[in-house]
Amino acid sequence: MPISPWADAFDEVLFRKHPQIKFVKAGYHSISQKNGYIWARARRKILSKVYAYAGDVFNVADFSTILFGQELLKAAKQFKADLYIAHNLGALPVAIKVARKNRVKVGFDAEDFHRGEFSSHGLEAHQTIYLENKYLPQIDYLSVASPLIGKAYKSLFPQLKPVVLNNVFPAHVLQQNPSRKDLSTLSLFWFSQTVGKTRGIENIIRAMGLISEVPISLTLLGNVSVAIKDYLISIATEAKINQNRINFVDPVPEEEIFKLAAGFDIGIGAETVHCLNREYCLSNKIFTYLLAGNALVLSETQAQEKFLKDHPSIGSLYKNDDPESLAFVLQQYAQDRKLLKLHQRNARDLAVRELNWEVESKKLLNTVAAVLAT
Repeated sequence: MPISPWADAFDEVLFRKHPQIKFVKAGYHSISQKNGYIWARARRKILSKVYAYAGDVFNVADFSTILFGQELLKAAKQFKADLYIAHNLGALPVAIKVARKNRVKVGFDAEDFHRGEFSSHGLEAHQTIYLENKYLPQIDYLSVASPLIGKAYKSLFPQLKPVVLNNVFPAHVLQQNPSRKDLSTLSLFWFSQTVGKTRGIENIIRAMGLISEVPISLTLLGNVSVAIKDYLISIATEAKINQNRINFVDPVPEEEIFKLAAGFDIGIGAETVHCLNREYCLSNKIFTYLLAGNALVLSETQAQEKFLKDHPSIGSLYKNDDPESLAFVLQQYAQDRKLLKLHQRNARDLAVRELNWEVESKKLLNTVAAVLAT
């Protein structure tokens, strides 16, 4: 059940587009089912307090990390399957309970290094570590969204053999090669579900201010509050950047992101390292930019540095939280359009040839087949 009302329309389109898939909503809508939603929030707080004072009595940890754990368990019990797959840590206890009840296999898809998502060791971090230690040894396979996430989990749970499944997309989602008409401005693109602080956007804007003589525009796609928009505009003002060079675009359906991104020169992965997971993860931004034919400009996290080392000539790195380093990279592309076009072409070729769902899905299918055969 989505708890972000702005995503409702996109979900409905997704449901209609794939009628062969049975989508089940578990939980309460934050607006249309407000009382149930408020109850779920209160219940989670109560369970967390019980865990904090008494530990995992009555398995309270299983249902204290997500709002709708009980509702998800009830819904999952309605369906018998040969394999249950959890796609976030809160769903893992549910998948294991149902799989064990039906004596079938269970898998876990780790898009993040979950115990590394915290900057300090508070209650939520303790719960996360506890749940991973309790349930990861029970799974039949583990897929991960980056090599470094896999390496981290392998070091903790040597019996696991993580399979890397990159956050890629079907190659056909953008069938035509991108074409850019306006070559007078170096156009930058960044997207996420939410535009917010500590996402590296501040560094992008400040870098633009350091090379104000270079015509550069930045487009930010995502859900943004008035307060955050004002905050980013204030940074642009401090950097002496005309605010018309910062463009905000509301969320669009997934398939539209590729068409939108294809109109820009550079896709920026501006990860800031406020927790270990940020060092290890590879976001879907990277693979969207590749398919859209953007040159990649990535902050120097461990995962992104390794990615560009494995796939050279598709983009450039800049030092974390260093606007001057980013400004140097952007100025280089502005002055050398041949280099920019080379990296754009190589990025698109890599996505079409290798880093797409048609290729990655084979790894998933082979993994599932091997698990079910045992």
